[in-house]
Amino acid sequence: LSRDKLEAQVKQRTHDLTASNLQLTTEIEQRKATEKDLISTREELIQAAKLATIGQLSSSINHELNQPIAALSSYLQTTEKMLSKGMTDKVPANIERMHKLVERLVVIVSQFKNFSRKTNEPLKPLMVRHVVLNAMGIVGHHVQQHGVTMKLHMIEAELWAHAEQVQLEQVL
Repeated sequence: LSRDKLEAQVKQRTHDLTASNLQLTTEIEQRKATEKDLISTREELIQAAKLATIGQLSSSINHELNQPIAALSSYLQTTEKMLSKGMTDKVPANIERMHKLVERLVVIVSQFKNFSRKTNEPLKPLMVRHVVLNAMGIVGHHVQQHGVTMKLHMIEAELWAHAEQVQLEQVL
């Protein structure tokens, strides 16, 4: 009798353990499926963030390149008019400005090429007056087209900033 009772208990416990094992297996499979969904969702979010960053970068590239290109166009038209009117004494200054704008375009393009490499230009001492004048030269044509007069009041003392030139010009 005792043996039959013991066998019944073993049978019941085996049944209970089998049911618990089946339940645990089901829960593990559900967790694996949830984890797989989580990984997939995370990858989709990362891709969406990358696309958003590309959109912002594209907009930034467009903005940063359009200003110097528009300024170059303006200086070119002005230089052509000067030449047609025989005002050759003013042409070299405009050509110098155009050279500086081309140099700026080269720097901007190289900055965007280096964007993914996380390499920045080293900070260096810059005379603030030169940076301000460069920034004004870039936006000057826009200002003139809108009938705005720019006035610059610089103090006499030489001010220096420890910065990256193109970034500081962009801020200004």
